Formats: sequence, structure tokens, C-alpha cells
Amino acid sequence: NVFSSPYKSVTMLEMKDGFGETVRLTKEVWDAIVIKHPELRNLKSYVAVTLSNPDVITRSIYDGRVVLYYRYFPRIFGGKFLVVAVKRVSRAERYVATAYVTDKRKGGEILWLKK
Repeated sequence: NVFSSPYKSVTMLEMKDGFGETVRLTKEVWDAIVIKHPELRNLKSYVAVTLSNPDVITRSIYDGRVVLYYRYFPRIFGGKFLVVAVKRVSRAERYVATAYVTDKRKGGEILWLKK
């Protein structure tokens, strides 16, 4: 699990999420994301857009510390959602855990919905 020790990796990017909280993307996590999802290699800027201006934010059904940010991009693979999973590791620390492309939103409590 690349996410078990986020403090040991260099922060590549710090972003504000839709709630105004700082979220960090580390080099270690980004490298793991693009190994598992190589289609995201050139979409790092889309991660920042998804976090700062999501269409919907949900809580993961698998881990209550993980929040999923969804944003629909019509130009990604003919129209797909980019999902960015953010894990809260302490009161003040939030890190991108993973990111991936999907056809539709999965289950989970809706925390915020764009109007």
C-alpha cells in the first residue's frame, strides 16, 4: 500500500479541495497511480481541477476516512468521470490516495453536490 507512509514522500502538488482544505499529492502516490492507470499520465492537471471544482463529493463505502471527488470531463475518453480519492490521515493532513476514470458514480453518502 503506497499510502501507508505519505510523510516519507516528496509533495509534488498542494491543492485546495472543494471544501477549502489543503490536499497533497506526493510523487510516490502519483507514480503508483500512473503505473496502475497509465491513461492518467498526462492528466495531472485534471486531478487539481477535480479537487477544486468537483461535480459531486461522496464518502467511500469501504473506508470512512476516504472521500471521493467526481468530475465529468467530456474530452476524457469520449466522456468519463475522473475520480480522485482523498484520504484523511490526521486532522490536518489529507493526501490523494488514488485517481481513476469511470463511467458513472459509485455508491456512498453524498457529501456535496454541484447545483
